[in-house]
Amino acid sequence: MKKCKTRYLYLDLLKIMSAIFVVFNHYSYAIVTDSYVSKVAMTIMFVVCKVAVPIFIMTTGALILGKKTDYKEIFTKRIFRIAVPLIVVSAIYCFIFSDGLNISNIGNFIFSLFMQYDVNYSPYWLWYLYTLIALYIMTPFLQKMLRNFKTKDYKMFFLFFVIGLGILNFVVSIFNIFFDISTNFNSGLLNVLFSNIVGLYVFGFYIFNHKITLQVKNTSWIILSLSLIVGLLFSFYGVYYKGGTFDSTTNWWDLFIILSSCSIFILFKYYFEKIKVCSFVDKLINVCSGSSFGVYLIHPLLYDYMLNLPFIKKMLAVNSIVGCLFMVIISFSFLTLLFYLLRKIPILKKFL
Repeated sequence: MKKCKTRYLYLDLLKIMSAIFVVFNHYSYAIVTDSYVSKVAMTIMFVVCKVAVPIFIMTTGALILGKKTDYKEIFTKRIFRIAVPLIVVSAIYCFIFSDGLNISNIGNFIFSLFMQYDVNYSPYWLWYLYTLIALYIMTPFLQKMLRNFKTKDYKMFFLFFVIGLGILNFVVSIFNIFFDISTNFNSGLLNVLFSNIVGLYVFGFYIFNHKITLQVKNTSWIILSLSLIVGLLFSFYGVYYKGGTFDSTTNWWDLFIILSSCSIFILFKYYFEKIKVCSFVDKLINVCSGSSFGVYLIHPLLYDYMLNLPFIKKMLAVNSIVGCLFMVIISFSFLTLLFYLLRKIPILKKFL
């Protein structure tokens, strides 16, 4: 069987996995946890799926920060490519969930593109595209900075902006869950420091360009295991003993999610970087990876439709977790095929 040429297979696999995890996160509202087993299963899946956003950020950093990007390219290519689907999907969402297309709603829609506004005008999941735009704006500056980084600089950078902010965010969550204290650290400090988003962006670039040793691999397995255990216990207690919700108790910027995400990124590189697959599998992976942005862009718009499918209703009634997983599989498969076909159209390919 003919073998394909070596590619960044592990990055493709990470993007596919993250896209599936994002869909599950947004579809998990259909799950009913009416037994202890279902509560445990839901907690495991929800915590694991929270690694999706950090992994997306790291894969973007891995692919972009090593290049020399000028300001013209940032605004005319990268930001433009994100801004167009952002505006189109936001408009679709706005005019579906508000009172239709009229002068008042057009004004509200334009306002919502730049300001935090009513949820009926702002698609909740598209915050990530605004984050991407901000990262792209910072990219030329970060590229110049990283060219002069030494090993010590990377260590300090990750200590402050990945581990440090992850710890602070986790402390805030502990105050909220265990002591019913809603608080945050001084914004005068945290708003000036780089965010952990930028830290993850740089971390993806760093791991992409460094060999993963056996010791690093083994350490990553230990960190991943401990982080997930802490996350599962913390989330289960916060939701089922303190009456919180998964979204309020488990955030992707908490330390246990940050460490899990970084460990998974490292492990995928270690195990999949040098693997070669046959041409059919390679093409399938490439199609799924190439459609991951489109899946992220559209999948919440299918949620209500999926819930109304007769066989999905029956499955949810029998076992809501299994029903939800089928919703995820069907949605991901359908959107992957849809965007594979749409990407065949030259004018659409640059945006999808």
